[in-house]
Amino acid sequence: MNFQAIFRILSFIILTLAFAFTVCGTVDIFIFDNKTNREPWLHCIEIALFIAALFFLFSIRRKLEIFRREVLAIVGLGWIALSVVGTLPYLLIAHIPFFDALFESTSGITTTGMTLFSTPENLGPGILLWRALSQWIGGLGIAVFFVIMTASMEMAAKQVFSNESSCNIADFDSGKFKNNALSLFRVYFLLTLGCFLVLLAMGMSPFDAVCHTLTTVSTGGFSTHHESIAHFHSPKIMVAIIFFMTLSGTNFVILSDLIHRFFKKIRENDKNFIHYFFASIIDLICKFYKKILENEEMRIYYALLLLNGLFVVLLLHCEGNYTSFFETCLEGFFHTISAITSCGFTACDFSHWLPSIHIILLILMVCGGCVGSTAGGIKIARIAIAVKAVFNGLIGIFRPRMIRNVSFNGKNIELTEKENVFNLCILYCFLFLLFLFIFTLMERRLDFLSAVSTVTALFSNSGMPILQAPIHPVEFSATAKVVASLIMILGRVEFYSILLLFVPAFWQRY
Repeated sequence: MNFQAIFRILSFIILTLAFAFTVCGTVDIFIFDNKTNREPWLHCIEIALFIAALFFLFSIRRKLEIFRREVLAIVGLGWIALSVVGTLPYLLIAHIPFFDALFESTSGITTTGMTLFSTPENLGPGILLWRALSQWIGGLGIAVFFVIMTASMEMAAKQVFSNESSCNIADFDSGKFKNNALSLFRVYFLLTLGCFLVLLAMGMSPFDAVCHTLTTVSTGGFSTHHESIAHFHSPKIMVAIIFFMTLSGTNFVILSDLIHRFFKKIRENDKNFIHYFFASIIDLICKFYKKILENEEMRIYYALLLLNGLFVVLLLHCEGNYTSFFETCLEGFFHTISAITSCGFTACDFSHWLPSIHIILLILMVCGGCVGSTAGGIKIARIAIAVKAVFNGLIGIFRPRMIRNVSFNGKNIELTEKENVFNLCILYCFLFLLFLFIFTLMERRLDFLSAVSTVTALFSNSGMPILQAPIHPVEFSATAKVVASLIMILGRVEFYSILLLFVPAFWQRY
């Protein structure tokens, strides 16, 4: 194990947080004129820089050689380091206990969005911006940052990116991997910019638009108000967030390819820019629709959105909870999309909805979005492969001599890949039941259904409170908050990078 290489990368990761603290502190002090927070923000920056410099000094004399074990260690330790260092603003500015700060920081970095603050609007703009920015960093952005750091070693960068984003490297075009990975960051940035401009046009204040943009594109779900999106009482804002949540749950590799072709076509035809710009947008929409038809995962993703959304709307309409059918459709689709993309935004109090709707939302949270997106959950591609393999097994019971391959997106799935999918699904179920037992053991005030809802929200990085627990998360014990933080990190990195840290053989020298 090359510990020096691990320290080198960790120093760059923590340096990213120091820069984020600088941005939040600058906004808090100079734009909102909170002079009293000047010293705490400076202390946050100084401590982050000190830790980054210390890690860098440990690795200054060694060549940066990264192999598979180092990559797994960097991913696991990187998320832990981000979560721990990310507690500084909560400790020094919000003045909350360490375990509360750890829970809130981990919830932000892992884009879970479950919060301890019942009235976040009272925190002040600096902390609110940090909560939103931590989720944006913890989305696809952190995967690209890792790639930039390991850019000199393409294979290591590929391993880092595949562990961070659950993206299929084969989906990339041939050529430099770093350029392909950075193209995903450009998509991430364009979605962020587009979401901000749309929310601003829909009537949000600039600060609310910035914070909700960062948490929408990262599918994080932190809001600047305790009522979440319901605070704005605006169907236009809900429609805008539905649109960008849906795109953020889509495979970014596909979006990158479409946007690249869009800009390439505009550059090639610069004579009548305005006319050709709108023509290119129409062409982009047509190609996106074509991609949905061609790509099996996208077909399943959008079919799940549409069918489950319609089913939820139908149940709400039959229940007669809403007088307006438009409002029924809007809130039904909003919460369906918020669940499957693991964003966790809420637009109303849905605790009074039918239990069948709660079950649908819980299942969608477990499924998650597309591979290579910012969404959490198991991911649709893996679930589709597992279902096809199970179906082939059923056929094999009465047709044992018939050979049926599992195919996905027109490609046959290798045996090792099927085993990996099954192993991940089994591990997900085992860890879910284990942490459900541990959580109910530590928090005996939780009833069974609220415990299931809480652990599902943590494990799927959704944070959506499907069933209101009898106690607020801030009332959890310190041990429960640490366990909850571990669950969130495990769900984000998909188990292996964290579990291997507790295996002694993983650290042995060979």
